[in-house]
Amino acid sequence: MFECYQTHDMNFTKDSSSTHPNCIHCVYDETLHDGQVVAVSRMCVGKQCVSYNHVFEGYGQNRICCSGKLCNVDKETASKYFVSGDAMD
Repeated sequence: MFECYQTHDMNFTKDSSSTHPNCIHCVYDETLHDGQVVAVSRMCVGKQCVSYNHVFEGYGQNRICCSGKLCNVDKETASKYFVSGDAMD
């Protein structure tokens, strides 16, 4: 188990963001509207985590499940620690 960022703040900064201990997976979740990211969540979740890419014509959500200390800092880092056992549609 490890630590994940726990925030829904669009103005994310590592130094001032909350973290959650004892996580099995971290999640980086983003919502897009007209091709622009309008919301981002970083969360700690339990044993079940399913990554997905549900963006169509610039609208929808992406979720990346990752395993590693503070791996949900950003989309690129979460993708590097992507949980291979989880499917990404």
